[in-house]
Amino acid sequence: MTGINDKILLIGGGGHCKSCIDVIEQECKFQIAGIADLGEIEDALDVLADSGTPLENITVLHCNTEYPTPFEDVNLKAMTQAIRNIEKALGNGIKHPSQSEVKIKLIVRKSLVASQPIKTGEQFSAANITAKRPGTGISPMPVG
Repeated sequence: MTGINDKILLIGGGGHCKSCIDVIEQECKFQIAGIADLGEIEDALDVLADSGTPLENITVLHCNTEYPTPFEDVNLKAMTQAIRNIEKALGNGIKHPSQSEVKIKLIVRKSLVASQPIKTGEQFSAANITAKRPGTGISPMPVG
């Protein structure tokens, strides 16, 4: 059960936040413990940076309730970087081994090996061959 002693923290101080404050005050269910403004967000970013988080690993997107959003309020640099990362992840549509796959190919691929002694003239079969790492011998992949 909620009561007037239950506290909440609002983040942001724009028009939408003011609307929320009005409704919260009318309902008399919560006590507003505080509202974080841009300065407080900047302080939080300073704490992250001071604790060793590289600034290039921090992205802040500005949420704005004004429509259309003023250009100066849009963080297009962060949005553009996110789009560029997605473009890299999509690739060019042609599948080929990546540099990271080429480096470990011999380790993760397998080769055909005898699973038991094979006599001269004996046919190879699933009973006497298996595939094991590393992939430095005959590939178990079908040819053709």
